[in-house]
Amino acid sequence: PVKRAYELKRAQTRLAKMEIDAGKFHPSTRHKLGQIQNDNALKAAATLAAEAHLGGELLEELVVSLNAERTEDAQTGVVQQFERRPDVQAHMQRTERSKPICDASGK
Repeated sequence: PVKRAYELKRAQTRLAKMEIDAGKFHPSTRHKLGQIQNDNALKAAATLAAEAHLGGELLEELVVSLNAERTEDAQTGVVQQFERRPDVQAHMQRTERSKPICDASGK
């Protein structure tokens, strides 16, 4: 439990440095994202995870694929390929449909 708490805090700190609100992610999602070693790859993956509400197997697959690559360019390519996948696109579309048309002020 202590190691996991440390890893969660570390992931939260890394995301905060990138101006990504770690609080919007479930702890298991934060933990999994924290396993990405490269900060630019982490930022891209966290952005995609937030936009598509990725979790579970899809997030696991993304993190494993990212960590299999050794260069930042290859990792960026993984995120871009992942973003174009039909199953990820379907997640993104469901997320778009669930967003309110206007904010609380009516704008």
